[in-house]
Amino acid sequence: MSFVGTLEEIGFPDLLQALGSGGKSGRLTLSGRQGYGVVLLRDGRIVYAASNSARETLGKLLVGRHLIGEAALQEALEIQHRFKEKRRLGQILLAQGSLREEDLAEVLRQQVEAVLSELLGWKEGFFKFEPLDVPAHTAGEPEVDITDFLLHEGAAADALMLEAARLLDEASRPARRTSPAAHQLATLKAILAGLRAPAVTNEVSQQLLALARGVFGRAVLFAVRADGFRGLGQTGLATTHDGNPDDAVRFLLLPWEKSVLTQVAERQETFRGRLERNAGNQALLAALGGAEPGEAVALPLLVGGSTALLLYGDDLPHRRSIGDLDGLELLALQVGLALEKNLLELKLRALEAKLDLPAAAGEL
Repeated sequence: MSFVGTLEEIGFPDLLQALGSGGKSGRLTLSGRQGYGVVLLRDGRIVYAASNSARETLGKLLVGRHLIGEAALQEALEIQHRFKEKRRLGQILLAQGSLREEDLAEVLRQQVEAVLSELLGWKEGFFKFEPLDVPAHTAGEPEVDITDFLLHEGAAADALMLEAARLLDEASRPARRTSPAAHQLATLKAILAGLRAPAVTNEVSQQLLALARGVFGRAVLFAVRADGFRGLGQTGLATTHDGNPDDAVRFLLLPWEKSVLTQVAERQETFRGRLERNAGNQALLAALGGAEPGEAVALPLLVGGSTALLLYGDDLPHRRSIGDLDGLELLALQVGLALEKNLLELKLRALEAKLDLPAAAGEL
């Protein structure tokens, strides 16, 4: 399922981290006044990034860093030209024995980081994500605009983004000496400045439930707490005896016992299928009206490595078939990122207070 939108609505860092956390494979393209950019992901790991900005070719980079000689480069280019099938320059140099694999991997990684650092500065424009299979080997790889810079093993999106944010922070910061703590704080500020997800408010929860309304017959959003699962909101539930299902859900607290809710909260993985018949699931269904669905889904919203919210949905009351979950999972990731941003902001303010920094330095 493809997604399109604007960078004003969803910032590039949020979008990339969401796709990485979701283990997505596909092509993310950016376009706007700044130019054109492409990022390829395989199972949530970045394998390629490029933009149409003027950049050095792979061959020129390798020669400039004295990793290969001019003669070796010329020979590899001639081989590349002679073959009818597309062969990547780096792979030819490795086969020749002119280049070490670890040197090639490092240059490719640095180039991808440089591209991501550039794309972090794009605050407006359009994006499109197209799911597709990205093979693990060179044969059959999807065509992209600039073909040399491809990380065959892939790299974690969050690690590359942190390094790209560091490069962006160093490029934009005046050359002056700062304390290690102040330097760390400035780097964290640069990362947070790129996280453009909205604050998590009732409006965001309603947006999540509104999207769930198009996927499920009924759905409930829970907060995951130490004492159980507290209801926050609902869509599609039948009217209760007092006529208000919203109030009924807000008073709902399900204890921690074996159920689809505890399974998803602990494993941090989406569940989809028939519910197991156990006491915990029976308590959940009883709270929602008593009927047993043909298919149910429970989806975690992660914050800082823990399950903070949980969305439950099923095919009742009309046994309507549950459709594709990609859009809902992406929005759930965005809400989780927004919550995590708020948590980081609180930690930064506490750090600023501890360091006794000027008030201006604490503004985010």
